[in-house]
Amino acid sequence: MNARTKMTHRANAERDANTAKDEYNQSLPPNWQPLAVVPCFVWFPTERKVDDTTKTAQVSRLLAMAPLGTDITVADRIANVTNRRSTELFAGPLSIQTVIRKADHLLLELRRIA
Repeated sequence: MNARTKMTHRANAERDANTAKDEYNQSLPPNWQPLAVVPCFVWFPTERKVDDTTKTAQVSRLLAMAPLGTDITVADRIANVTNRRSTELFAGPLSIQTVIRKADHLLLELRRIA
């Protein structure tokens, strides 16, 4: 089965349009602009519970698959993820931690920006 047939979600990708530097050659605050609506499929593959004497936490990884050839990098971010009917599934922004090229798709590891 082709990976593209599973991509029933839509990610609203954004890219920083601010390339200017200040007088100390430091980057100015980002100016996120819409880049593309990317077909994708987003899921939580594993969850684990971290439990110690003082706290309990649920740790989840958020992965996405996107078509090969998609212009997306770790410098970009995902504003939100919707289904085909524009119902929001994952609120953003989500940072892109890694982009891995697979045989028939790109695998993205996402992390919620706090």
